[in-house]
Amino acid sequence: MRNEIAVVTHTDTDGVTAAAQIRSVFPHARVAFPEWVEYGVSRKILESLAPADRLFVLDMGLDPKSVRTICDLRDRFGEITVIDHHPHDPADRERLDAAGVEVIYDPDYCASALTFLYLERAGLVQDSSFAAKWAVIGTYSDVFDTREKSAALLSRLIGRHPELSLELVTWDPSTRSERGIPAPAMFGAYINAGRYLHYHHGARVALEAAAEMERHGDVFLLREDFSKNHLEARYPHCHLLQRWHERWLSERNRVFERGNITYLKIRVGPYTFGLAFVNHEWDIGGYVAAKKANDSPQPQYAFAVNYGVPGPRAKISARAPRDAAQRRFVPELNLGDVMRTLSTVDPSFVGGGHEAAGSATFPKEVSEAKVTRLLKAALARSLSGKI
Repeated sequence: MRNEIAVVTHTDTDGVTAAAQIRSVFPHARVAFPEWVEYGVSRKILESLAPADRLFVLDMGLDPKSVRTICDLRDRFGEITVIDHHPHDPADRERLDAAGVEVIYDPDYCASALTFLYLERAGLVQDSSFAAKWAVIGTYSDVFDTREKSAALLSRLIGRHPELSLELVTWDPSTRSERGIPAPAMFGAYINAGRYLHYHHGARVALEAAAEMERHGDVFLLREDFSKNHLEARYPHCHLLQRWHERWLSERNRVFERGNITYLKIRVGPYTFGLAFVNHEWDIGGYVAAKKANDSPQPQYAFAVNYGVPGPRAKISARAPRDAAQRRFVPELNLGDVMRTLSTVDPSFVGGGHEAAGSATFPKEVSEAKVTRLLKAALARSLSGKI
C-alpha cells in the first residue's frame, strides 16, 4: 500500500513549480490550491484533503492564521513539511516546531528553489532531474535571480540545462515591437497566465501542463505550434496555457486605457509611492503595480487596488522596482511587512508577502478614500524611525 502524499501550494509560478517537483518525485500526490480570497492556509483547504501520511505546505506563508490552522489539524497528517521564504514572527515558527512540523525556511531562496534543495538533500532529485528546471523557472518568476545564494544555485542548475540560458524573442502587442526575455522568465509568465485569468482553477491547469511538459521532456513545448502533429490533443493543458498567455499579452494593457484606471501619489515623509485603482475581472493588480514601479520616470514602490476580482473582497497588490539598487531610496521597506501592518491598522485586511511583492484582500465596501488613508497609515508605521 502506497504512502498518501498531499500538497497545499500557492497559485503563482513559484507555488506551481514547487508542487510540480513534489509530483515529479511522488506522482500520485494530491495537490490543493487555495481560493484566491484565502490568504495563507485555511481550515477549508486542509479539511478538503483526505488524511495523508505526509503533507507538504509550499509557499503559503507562515502567518499566525496559517500556523494556527496547521497546528489545529495536525493529527490529520503523519509528517508535515512547510517550505517557505516569507518573513514571519519567530514565535509562530516555534509553535510549528512544538507541534512536530518540519519547517524549511530561507528568505534568500524562493519556495521552488527551497523545494529542490530539500529533495536534493533527501537524494530524490539531482542537477540533471527535470525538477531542476522547475527550480530555475520558479526562481526567475519570483524575482530571486539576483540574490547571491539563488544566483549560485541558478548557475549550477543552468549549467546542466543550458537551454534555459537562452533569451527568447517575443512580440509585445502593447509596444508593437520584439523584445528578448530570459527563457525561465518567459515560461514562468506562461504558468502565471493561468492564475491571472482564472485564479486557482487556472493554477490547476498550469500544474497539469507542467506534468505534460515533463512527460514530453521539454519545457519548450509551450512554444510549439499546437496545430501540428496532434499536439493539441496530446497536450491539452499546455495548449490551453499557451492560449491564455497569448490572451494575457494581447489584452492586459487595455486596463491602462483612459477611464479604466485612476492614479494617485501617496507621500509619507520624504517618500512618494504610486497607487492605482482598477476594476478588472482578472488578477491584474500585480501587473499594474509592477508597471507603475518600473516604468515610471522615477522608479518607486507601487500599489494597485482591484475591485473587479470575483467575490465579495477586493485585492491590493504591491510591487517594488525590479532592480534592487533602485529600492535604496526607501530604506529597508519590506512589502510583505507593509501588507501585514495594513492588517493591524484594519483587521478586515488580510495579507502578506515578501520584500519585493505583497498582497492583501479586503471587503469591497471599503472605499478608495479609506484604502488610501489606511495604506498611508501602514506605510508610516513601516517607515517609523526611518523618516
